[in-house]
Amino acid sequence: MIDETQIYLLALVALLAVAWLLVLLARRRSIPIHSVKWSALLVALLLLPVLSRALPAAGPLHDFLLKAAAAVGNVSMIDAEKWDVPTTPDLLRQLKESRHPLERQRAAWWLGEHEDFDAVWSLVDALRDSAPQVRVTAAWALGEIKDRKSIPDLIETLDDGEPLVREMAALALGEIEHPSAVLPLVAAFDRDLEVREAVLWALGEIGGEEAEQAREQAFRRLGRSVTENEEVWTGRLTLRLKSFGASSLRIDDLRAADSATRRATALELGYRGVHHRYTTAEEALAAIDGLLGALQDPDHEVRAAAVWALDEINPSRWIRQADPDHRKHHEAGRERADLEGATPTGHDATT
Repeated sequence: MIDETQIYLLALVALLAVAWLLVLLARRRSIPIHSVKWSALLVALLLLPVLSRALPAAGPLHDFLLKAAAAVGNVSMIDAEKWDVPTTPDLLRQLKESRHPLERQRAAWWLGEHEDFDAVWSLVDALRDSAPQVRVTAAWALGEIKDRKSIPDLIETLDDGEPLVREMAALALGEIEHPSAVLPLVAAFDRDLEVREAVLWALGEIGGEEAEQAREQAFRRLGRSVTENEEVWTGRLTLRLKSFGASSLRIDDLRAADSATRRATALELGYRGVHHRYTTAEEALAAIDGLLGALQDPDHEVRAAAVWALDEINPSRWIRQADPDHRKHHEAGRERADLEGATPTGHDATT
């Protein structure tokens, strides 16, 4: 699996190759020298954000490149020092002890956003929280962490009394991509009209012969032709992003009367995360609060956009890019979780 740093390194190599080609063409007089100058300037501007991501975050060179890239609008200037990031013990305490559902929901989001493997069992317990918004966010967080140990409890959550919690549990099982979830997802598809689109998406994410056969049969039962996963549940989400980026939509528009505006706002907030357009931690966290509320929107396309957007406004991802120790800790947690979760066993909340 290629990680984000490797992608940027590949992009760096490609841009350097283009620069070298320009030099060769200029020497051979194959193109006018003024064209070479403008092309070189374009390559230099493209190199700034790539170098700022690909190089280790140490020393004045990285800082200079980060500021230069931000100046041309490509990289967020929010760095690790500007985030008041709660510690895992504080978040676990808040998730368990706070009397306010919003605070418990925020704690669940932070733990999932951190992809904190030490938080899995606490999030599993939160699947039984009295507040539906906390259960929804806990299921989302477990999907972000992708620890196989949580699979049995997410399967159990497919019987939750709230449709949106059941839907998020199905999506989380799809995120984890383990074949043990296929039959429970098929059973949920058979009995629960509310989660069918989410189940189709989850089966597509899991993949493999069993999941693909189940997915094809489900499409046939619905009288629909089999479509790509990006066209299921998300409402062709990835195909509509090109129109975003210059919008005047505000976070408050997530509460607009019409679903099209709410969906467009969620997409816009996520787009700003993709392109690192958040300049302060407060701005990003305000967007996150709004999107957490949108996870319970009555329109499934708005919920889909909110799920996508929450994954793109990712402070821990930005911090990992800037902090090698943070990145190593996360990678070690992933390796440990893969070893411990080879066979999903579930969790007894009473222990």
